Parts: sequence; structure tokens; C-alpha cells
Amino acid sequence: MHGIKLKNIYTNFNNDFIKIYPSWLGKFLYCKYSFYLENVKGIKVPSTQAMLDGTNSHKEKENVFLEEAVEGTWEEFFDSNELVISREVSLGSSIDDIQLNGIIDEIAVDKNGIYIIDDKPSAVPYPGIKLQIYAYCLLIKSIFPSINKPIYSVIRKIDKPDEIWKELYESSQENDVRTALRSLKNILLGNKIPEKIKEENKCRKCRLKSVCMNE
Repeated sequence: MHGIKLKNIYTNFNNDFIKIYPSWLGKFLYCKYSFYLENVKGIKVPSTQAMLDGTNSHKEKENVFLEEAVEGTWEEFFDSNELVISREVSLGSSIDDIQLNGIIDEIAVDKNGIYIIDDKPSAVPYPGIKLQIYAYCLLIKSIFPSINKPIYSVIRKIDKPDEIWKELYESSQENDVRTALRSLKNILLGNKIPEKIKEENKCRKCRLKSVCMNE
């Protein structure tokens, strides 16, 4: 295995389209109302220690990668039959009147496929995290339509090399993420205000619970 430093790519960029980030999908699916409070009403809340630890872990992995990685082209990367990886790759493209921009933790390629990998602190493959990776896969397919290798969505625990979840990206996943992006877009544009949920376990852990409960 060896590392390849790839250029960030933004295609069909359109400033008139609303910007959406794949990382929002996890928050959105977990609780649409807390997403609305933070991203539409602009309520600011401090980062948790777990979030700060996750940022530091990502940075450490990127530094290790950069020590040995060599520069290469996207064409060489996708055509590789040996295992190659790249990390913290920024991509963007306009999709369905949305400017979708994201940073992928890791992309791996071998003779059998392309693997879109997201490192998470939890060992649970939550539906929102899956949607986030589907959005990265959608970006890859949109920017590189001639790819002839299968694409896999992968969740990996951030402090271990083991895969928690892996799934072939197909049309059903693409439909799911496009539907979620449209729903998220309607909330960001103010076309729809989501209802508050009443789930004790979620509310107890929410950083916005004090704001939500006092409305």
C-alpha cells in the first residue's frame, strides 16, 4: 500500500446554488430540528470534547499520510491494481441545483474497486453516517462519470483499521441520498420548518437541548 496526494477538484461550480456538505446529513437525519436551529437560525454551540478529539485524530492520520505520500493524478489513482490510498480529499460539484462540497477522510483503490472511507469514533453504522458516505460516492460519480470500477461505502472506527460497515454503492443508495439532499435543501431555504422530535435519548445528548426546550 502506498499513499497518493491528489489535487482537490471542484467541477460545475455554481455560486447561485445553495451549498450543502455531506457531513450535514448525519446531523440532519439524527434530528432535523436541531439541524434547523444550528444551520438556519444560526444558534451557536461549543464543540464537544469528542468532536475535538476526532478532529485531532484526523489531523494525526493526515500527517502520517503526508510523510510518505507522493503526488499522482486521479487517472493513475483510479487505474491502480495495487492498493493505493489518498486522504482528506476536497471535492465539489453542482448536483440537482445544489452545490455539494465535501472532504473525504480516505479513498482507497485496488483492482477490485474504489472505497470511500469515513473514520468515525462510534462503532455503530448509523443511517445518517451511511447517507453522508453515499453523498461522497455521488460526488465521485458526478465528477468522474467514466469510472469503471465498483464503488463501496465504508465506515471505519477512527482508532482501529477494522471496517465497521461496507456496502456496494448502487442506484438505490443514490436515490436515497438525492432525496435526503432535496429535503435538506427545502429546510435551508426556509420552505419547510421541521417538527421537534420527542425522543428522550436523543434530546438528553443534544447540544441544543436548552435552546430547543425553551422555545
